[in-house]
Amino acid sequence: MERATLLAILRRAPGMQEDGDRFRVADDHEVTFYLGQPGRAVPIDHVLSVMLADTHLEIEARDRGMFYAAYEVVHALLEHRRKDRKGAAGVGF
Repeated sequence: MERATLLAILRRAPGMQEDGDRFRVADDHEVTFYLGQPGRAVPIDHVLSVMLADTHLEIEARDRGMFYAAYEVVHALLEHRRKDRKGAAGVGF
C-alpha cells in the first residue's frame, strides 16, 4: 500500500485520532493491521498508534511492542468500535 493511500484510510477511520504524523486509536475502538500478501497476511492486533514516516511506518501494539514495516507490506487494516463485554466469560456451562 502506498503512504498516501494509508494516510487517506487512517483519516477516514472514525476511531483514529490524528496527531501530526502519528495516529492514535481512540479508547473505544480497536485496530488491526494486516501485513503481507492477501490470504497470507499476519495480523498485528491491539494497535495503540501508528506513525507514518517518509520511508516506513511504526505500529505500536499493546503487550507486543513496536513493529517497523515498509508501506509495501501493508495489505489492509480493520478498525471497529470495541464491543462491550457483558456477563462472565466462559465456555457456557
